[in-house]
Amino acid sequence: MTRAAPTEASPRTGPASYADLFSVLRHVRIDRGALCFAALLTLVEVGGTLGFPLLTRTIVDGSGQMAATGGLFGRPVIVQLVLVLLAAAAAAAVARYLTSRAGLSLGARLRSAAIERLVAAPVTYLDGLASGEVTSRVINDTKAVAQLISRESLNAASAVLLLAGAALVLFSMDAALAGILFGVIGAAFLAMLPVMLTMAAVAYRTQDETAKLSGRLTQVFAEMRMVKTFGAEERERRRADTGIFALFALGCRSARIEAALSPVMTLAVTISLVTILAYGGMRVAAGSLSSGTLTAFLLYIFTVVGPLAQLTSFFSQLSVARGASTRLAEVLRLAPEWSAPPTPRAAAGRTPKALTFDQIRFSYGDRLALSLEGLVFAPGSRTAIIGPSGSGKSTLLALIERFYTPDQGSIRHGDENIVAIPLREWRARIGYVAQTSAMLSGSVRDNLLYGIDRPVGEEAIASALALSRSDGFVAALPAGLDTQIGERGARLSGGERQRLAIARMFLRDPEILLLDEATSSLDEENAHLVLQGLEALMRGRTCILVTHRMTGLEAMDQIVALDGGELVERGAPEALLSGAGFYRRLVHRQFLQEKSA
Repeated sequence: MTRAAPTEASPRTGPASYADLFSVLRHVRIDRGALCFAALLTLVEVGGTLGFPLLTRTIVDGSGQMAATGGLFGRPVIVQLVLVLLAAAAAAAVARYLTSRAGLSLGARLRSAAIERLVAAPVTYLDGLASGEVTSRVINDTKAVAQLISRESLNAASAVLLLAGAALVLFSMDAALAGILFGVIGAAFLAMLPVMLTMAAVAYRTQDETAKLSGRLTQVFAEMRMVKTFGAEERERRRADTGIFALFALGCRSARIEAALSPVMTLAVTISLVTILAYGGMRVAAGSLSSGTLTAFLLYIFTVVGPLAQLTSFFSQLSVARGASTRLAEVLRLAPEWSAPPTPRAAAGRTPKALTFDQIRFSYGDRLALSLEGLVFAPGSRTAIIGPSGSGKSTLLALIERFYTPDQGSIRHGDENIVAIPLREWRARIGYVAQTSAMLSGSVRDNLLYGIDRPVGEEAIASALALSRSDGFVAALPAGLDTQIGERGARLSGGERQRLAIARMFLRDPEILLLDEATSSLDEENAHLVLQGLEALMRGRTCILVTHRMTGLEAMDQIVALDGGELVERGAPEALLSGAGFYRRLVHRQFLQEKSA
């Protein structure tokens, strides 16, 4: 059972706020230089876009005179028009590249900051997270924020400048035509605004559903052997289909909204064109409006429509980024469980110290998980922790590793309370082999040297493999130590993974060795051989072994029996076996089971 995350790390469920967005941006450096230069180039682009219809008006109004004097292409205004168009296009291209680069840089920094917080977060926080959903959040949420700050914000600024500039130019040319144009386009935009807000909400929900589906699929494919073992392929397909068709429904809703928006805007543009052509044509015929001015107005219609589409995209992205920033802000507020790197320690000359549990009480929520008074692991001793499932054995190891903090009491290493020791320094003193060995995608060598920050020679690796009885199967692998073992070590057997994990402990050279069912994946013969190999590692170190097996425990210095989180028996194996207590009953029960097998 996992302990609930503390209140300060609990996921927030309140509405998204701009405060969270600003909080996220304070954690990373934005490439302001690139964005400012892109903004200047955007001004050039806006100027070219606004100037193009005006130059076109000049050409149209002067076409008769130019034709009489040798044609259009000899006129300087044509050269001006070409230069304006080229300058606007070049400025737009460079501005788009700079904003894209700034957005990618911002996204990379946000992802790095989020991952930095997550890998350093307390186990109590991480216990409540689905790995696939976290991965989706780190990738998709950071992308949403980065796109808003870089591309969408600059596009929105460009849109506002274009609309303001177009309004200024058009009303200065002809107020009546300008009023018609902005009246029709503005009315269409206001009519579409509620639909745009709905579309933003759909985009936000789509992002949420995508994260959930990603989390579900990551979990399923990580545990595919279990899925196939239990014949649950169809069940997982149906569960995946639930998310897939939820995304499909949201996609259809988004498509319906887009399908509704497009004709409305097209209709507004058409009405504007027809109205301005009809009204403007009458005025041109009456001589109160030039043909060039009418042409300019027609061109400005498209100049006005584009910015409105950009503003629509901005508000939609703003909604998504606000929701994303709420989740990112929660992650970026996490304080690391450690504050300094571990202090380098010499492998030789260490003085073993006792590990003492003093008046320890620890609970998972309302359930008492462990209550220990005066439990001592003597320096260099070997202790076996036994008891039924749920008795508190693994919790005891988690408290030693400081994955959890006791509700009451203290754990001391010698005279030091372990909470006073820098966390990374404390964990550098500990070696841990779990019930199911953790292996990462990579080579055998990569996994053996994982987390070891000092040079390790080939002789040390060979010795570790020999002591853990791994040298034979590693030598038989196609590329030896450089053989790729697949995701989670899928190309190795369970026993091979377990022996590599034990070999890794030889290389880590810990002061305290924690073995959580470390031989459970091995047959009796290999388990015995590995325990023999561990003799050298156990010597001079405090070794704590959690096990359900009663065989081989006669070599332990101390047996500690737990039941219901309480210490029910403690002593040397011989003394406990001669009694009539918990340890003797377990040994007798296992003997009968083996005899009847």
